Amino acid sequence: MKKTDFAFYKSCLANLTKLNQSYLSCKSQLSQLQNQESTKTYLLIDQEYYHKALTLINQANESIYLIMYVAKYDAGDSFDWANDLINALIKAKQRGVDVHVILDNYPSVNEATKEYLAKYGIDVRFESS
Repeated sequence: MKKTDFAFYKSCLANLTKLNQSYLSCKSQLSQLQNQESTKTYLLIDQEYYHKALTLINQANESIYLIMYVAKYDAGDSFDWANDLINALIKAKQRGVDVHVILDNYPSVNEATKEYLAKYGIDVRFESS
């Protein structure tokens, strides 16, 4: 194994450890929130994410707080699932839902999404860890 390969592996392992810690923290907070009767919270991962998130966004009538790692807005791709979610958030805002989005601080991918959502009055922030 080359020295650069080992450094890359070590970096990936550190990122995976951090992600796992964040996941466990979110899961703990989710359990606490689910005990509150007036709040509905969902932790969506892997294949269930797109369909369930889209359904929940379309059904929301009060507020949406959404955290996404990557949400690449691509105006030219009409079949992109990320675009579907982004446009659903805009429609929710237009029907009076209070929408807040946190994206990973990965500007090369998420900046266009942040700008697009903000143009429609949606509160969008980059995660600041």
